[in-house]
Amino acid sequence: MFFNNLISIDYNAILITVIVIAVLIFVIYFTIIILSFIFMKSFKSKLKKGRRSINLILFQKNDCLLKLGELYKDKLSDDSPIKRYLDNPQYRKFVEIKVDEFDDFYNFSEKILNLEQKAYVLYGAENKESYVKEIFLTLSELNNKYLQAIQLYNTNVIGYNYWRNFFSTRWIKNLLFIKNINTIK
Repeated sequence: MFFNNLISIDYNAILITVIVIAVLIFVIYFTIIILSFIFMKSFKSKLKKGRRSINLILFQKNDCLLKLGELYKDKLSDDSPIKRYLDNPQYRKFVEIKVDEFDDFYNFSEKILNLEQKAYVLYGAENKESYVKEIFLTLSELNNKYLQAIQLYNTNVIGYNYWRNFFSTRWIKNLLFIKNINTIK
C-alpha cells in the first residue's frame, strides 16, 4: 500500500500534459510554416523589383547604344550589324525582358558596344568628343549597375529558395507545386 501511494499515477494529469505539449508543438510548427511563407513572399517581391531594375538598366544601356550608333550611321555600310541594329524598331521601344533572356540581351548589347567602339576608333566623333565620352562613361556605369543588380537578384533567389526548401515545410510547398527559382548566370 505504501508503495502504491508513493507511485500513484494521475492519468488525467498525464493526458492533459500530453495534449498541452502536442498543441504547443502544433502551434510552433504552424508558426514556422507561416513564417516560411511570409519570408518567401518577401523575397518574391524583392525579386520582382530586381527584375524591373535589371530591365530598366538594360533599356538605358540600349538607349545609350542607339544614341552612340546614330553618330556613325551615315558612315557605315548597309550590311553593318550596327546599322541593322539601329534600323530595327524593336530596339527603340521598352519591352520587359524575361529573366532567362537577361544574359542573352546583355551579351548582344556588349557585342554592339564593341562594334561601336571600333567605329569610334575608325571614324572619330567630329566635334562631339565630350558627348561620346559621356556616353561611354554612362555605359560603363550601367554595366557596373547591371552586375550589382544581378548579384542582388541572385542573393534574393538564394533566400527565396532557402525558405522554399526549408526542411520542415518543404513537403507542403511540394504539394502546392511551388517551384525553385533559378539564378541568373
